Amino acid sequence: MKISKISRNILSILFIFFMGYTMVFAQYTAFNDIFFLNRDHGWIAGWTYIPDDPPGKGLVLLTTDGGINWEEILINHSKIGGLQLEKIYFLNENIGWALSRCGILKTINGGKNWFFQADSIIYYNLYDIYFINENIGWASGIFPFFEHQAAIYKTTDGGDTWEVRAFDNMHDPFYKITFIDSLDGWAVGGGLHQSGAYVFHTNDGGDTWEGSVYYGYEPLYDAAYMNRNNFWAVGNHVGFGRIIYTSDGENWVNQYSSYIPGFYPLFSIDFTDSLNGWAAGYEVVRTIDGGNNWGVVTDSIQLKALAAIDTSEAWGLSRTTSVLHTVDGGLSWQPVTPTSVDQISLSSLSFHLYQNYPNPFNSFTFINYQLSYRGEVSLKIYNLTGKEVRTLVNQIQARGVHQLTWNGKDNSGNEVSSGMYFLKLRFEPYSQNKKMLLTR
Repeated sequence: MKISKISRNILSILFIFFMGYTMVFAQYTAFNDIFFLNRDHGWIAGWTYIPDDPPGKGLVLLTTDGGINWEEILINHSKIGGLQLEKIYFLNENIGWALSRCGILKTINGGKNWFFQADSIIYYNLYDIYFINENIGWASGIFPFFEHQAAIYKTTDGGDTWEVRAFDNMHDPFYKITFIDSLDGWAVGGGLHQSGAYVFHTNDGGDTWEGSVYYGYEPLYDAAYMNRNNFWAVGNHVGFGRIIYTSDGENWVNQYSSYIPGFYPLFSIDFTDSLNGWAAGYEVVRTIDGGNNWGVVTDSIQLKALAAIDTSEAWGLSRTTSVLHTVDGGLSWQPVTPTSVDQISLSSLSFHLYQNYPNPFNSFTFINYQLSYRGEVSLKIYNLTGKEVRTLVNQIQARGVHQLTWNGKDNSGNEVSSGMYFLKLRFEPYSQNKKMLLTR
């Protein structure tokens, strides 16, 4: 039997339709944001679609042991399209908030249970949330009525009610809002509608904001600061990822520009102290001198969100919805894959010694290793002849990630000469070695 050309086209369309229909209803999980309160307590927000149990459910992964184990929390919701968690923020180990397309959610028990605080169309386009204490907080995004104006929301009752401040003639969102205390805060954003980035500052808790559409043609996505005199923001400018900095809130300098032209922005920035900072997007860059110099650590991964723990350890979400972890300053990132509905495991190894960073080094270098259980640890440095130079650790230690530095001195406090050295970690009954190059 012959099939006409029209019939073949109809069959092709039906085939594509049903194949697409099947793909839409395949199981899918996406991670959108990551937040660490301290080394032990962290949360990941996203959503998951399960074909046999629609619609999509809000997803929170939480850890209380530094990422060794994660607990998965699914949040049911009856809205069409399900519940997608876009942003997550915690004030302390118990109280936190999450932003979704359906409203603002809150938890008071560390993320194990969530309830809606604001289920309204007015909160449909929120991009960030920040609380300075249990009562006072802010959210930022777009006011969805009329011409979609940039907006900042404020609450003084823990999120039960919100007041909105809409910005005239600004039609792109504030992507980030952050405060150093109850009065001093920043909001950044912007986009193509306004042909510029938003940089706004408040000294009165958000009652009034001063700023402008500023600095280039693309938005700023994230911001961070350690004190009133040091503020950084990241985004895109004329096709390059950029980091800008101000020490007085008025004068801005370019601290970093990506070497890759095109739309390759930086999406996230985080400082662990006044000197050490991370920034990530289509590359990961680091600073150890307060942003005066930034260097590319790796451009082999792409992160849409980043949470830095210290100078060596950080967590990230890749643009392909993977959870990644580094303990060597960002040189290498290990994927963390869910293994069950109850928890995911960071590592099945009893221990791991990571490559020191930087390497080669001049004055000091960071050394990181991970233990899967409590045990006796020996960490020593040897020269090329096999002679012991320095004992760094010789004691029983708890499980988890451990970090220390070596300043290039021997056990007597004398500086050793330039050359190759061997770092040996022994965690009975096994051992692991790394090479280190000291250049003076």
